Amino acid sequence: MTKVLFQSSLRYILLGPQHPKMGKTLYSNVESFRCSIDASDLIYRECSGHSLINDVGLFGSIDGPNPMSVYEIAYTLPALVFLQIALVDMYRHLGVSCAAVFGHSFGEMAAAYAANICTRKQCIETAYHRARILRQIDGCGTMLAVSCSKEYIQPLLETYEQVWIAAYNGPNSLTLAGIKESITSISNELSKQNIFNRILKINSAYHTPLMAPIRSEALSIFKKTLAGFSAPTIPYFSTVTGQWKNSHFDENYTFDGIEGK
Repeated sequence: MTKVLFQSSLRYILLGPQHPKMGKTLYSNVESFRCSIDASDLIYRECSGHSLINDVGLFGSIDGPNPMSVYEIAYTLPALVFLQIALVDMYRHLGVSCAAVFGHSFGEMAAAYAANICTRKQCIETAYHRARILRQIDGCGTMLAVSCSKEYIQPLLETYEQVWIAAYNGPNSLTLAGIKESITSISNELSKQNIFNRILKINSAYHTPLMAPIRSEALSIFKKTLAGFSAPTIPYFSTVTGQWKNSHFDENYTFDGIEGK
């Protein structure tokens, strides 16, 4: 087979776009994608004792007992890492090489895989434990997508308690995170002003100081799962530091991304 050779930059995303049927068409019809998902699921089964494909009903052609559990952090996080790594493998099989990568939140796991910083095993094990640990604070808050600028939203952030900008998606596209009472109040205020906003199907305030209670356990686990990481083989832009990064992809860097430092 003749491979088409060209370069592309890839971006790996966080929570929000997941749905029960994601990746099913590719899994059914594209061998390289399917093989990658199966390889990731094998590692996941070794960590968790169950399969995202057979037990949960994701990716495979036959629905499992609870495909809607894709909205639970325990499955959402590793499922999206599966999907993003499989896309990397599919593109590689097609001859598509990356010129640069970046990721946000746990999207950095797939970006690290694409840049050869971490192996599949490191990514899947880290994703599993990250989801497991985050589940401990499930219910501590929520997140809100808003279509406005930082300057526009700032007065509301100063009005309500324990709410922060968790992600800058664009000049007029932000994700807020915080306690549910504040997020709900800000959502109501923005709706009155005809500003688009949507509360996400997320039960925690990721990328905020509300993640602090899990820091100790997360650092201990990530130190093991990320041991032996490599330097990137292609340019890697960090959405944690806002700079190009070529070293120290360790447990501290990973948790800084969770806490939003």
